[in-house]
Amino acid sequence: MADKPTVQATEEKAPWPNTKDDYELKDVIGAGATAVVQGAICKPRSERVAIKRINLEKCSMLDIIKSRMRTGNWKNGVFDEITIATVLKEVLKGLEYFHNNGQIHRDIKAGNILLGEDGAVYIADFGVSAWLATGKDQTRDSVRHTFVGTPCWMAPEVMEQVTGYDFKADIWSFGITAIELATGTAPYHKFPPMKVLMLTLQNDPPALDTGADDKEQYKAYSKGFHKMVSECLKKEPEKRPTAKQLLKNEFFKKAKDKTYLVKTLLSEGNSVKPQRSPRVSMSERSSEIKMPNTIPKPDNLPTPTQSQETLQSDTSSSTTVGTSVESVVEAKKPEEEGPPAASSGVSLNLVLRLRNEKRELNDIKFDYTPGQDTADSVSREMVEAGLVDGKDMIVVAANLQKIIDTGLKTITFGLHSGCGP
Repeated sequence: MADKPTVQATEEKAPWPNTKDDYELKDVIGAGATAVVQGAICKPRSERVAIKRINLEKCSMLDIIKSRMRTGNWKNGVFDEITIATVLKEVLKGLEYFHNNGQIHRDIKAGNILLGEDGAVYIADFGVSAWLATGKDQTRDSVRHTFVGTPCWMAPEVMEQVTGYDFKADIWSFGITAIELATGTAPYHKFPPMKVLMLTLQNDPPALDTGADDKEQYKAYSKGFHKMVSECLKKEPEKRPTAKQLLKNEFFKKAKDKTYLVKTLLSEGNSVKPQRSPRVSMSERSSEIKMPNTIPKPDNLPTPTQSQETLQSDTSSSTTVGTSVESVVEAKKPEEEGPPAASSGVSLNLVLRLRNEKRELNDIKFDYTPGQDTADSVSREMVEAGLVDGKDMIVVAANLQKIIDTGLKTITFGLHSGCGP
């Protein structure tokens, strides 16, 4: 008699949750200009994941684009030409400087263009930047072959990986960014990455009306703007202008100064709600903290590991871990056990311990009131006060948030800057 057919039961996993209580944050595994990535455990699925925590108090052009698009008044264009020209001219100045000094950014997009409170424009996130030979320099490669960047902004030659690419790859990304500032999105943004690669390689170069609902949708933009975008998006890199040549383009004669950006972009009521300034003070023995002036190369940045995350129950002493860069956050809470309630409003007295170049511990004492302060605002104030290096702002904020959420008394973590071994 034949065996009865059996049906193997498959256990259906819970869907991915989108509430923070369903995740347990672990080690910080990486940090960028506007975000930090932490390992975490998804409790309902019992799976290890990586979570990207974006600092919403940063202000990029992408944030402003999203804010404008929420109003619904963007169907015929997000920004006017004067605003676009003003922002992009500053980006071009930055690219000209980078390229002249042998550096290629490789990820130019609105999300990596930051806007200061005074209207100054900054280029951020050099995590995937690289060096190229310039002039008679024979010590570096003249082209790159690495597949890096964000697909929607990536130049065809970067995707193909055949002949390599140079500074002109940034010009393609610049052209896509121009479209993004006008329409609110990059061409092909609705498609998955592999589809984007295929469309970019097979189709004609994208234009302002690529993906538009109506071909007349962006008719308000001038022929000069369309032409500038078209010049940047030539499939043949050698046909694209350099950053220096683009600065002479007629379109950028429309550019104004940074006060114009303050009026048009920063005076719309979209600013982040200000946080209460925590009281930050240095202890007497830490009055001479020396912050490093040298910036390590991206691939040499120390990444916090499990051995660096040392918990300490005795707040009067510090465990020395096997790294040249370390920091300890100590919490002195009203209650000895259990995490503080976010809505309690009870001020917590905290201490951030840093090691100076002589390996001496230095304390930064500050208070934190749940519901009024945020980890990001406290960390940013330390940077503005010159107490913490700017490269460590996100990592400090992430670990401060961790100690607030978990109720730990002490946590030790690695920094991206610090003294030598």
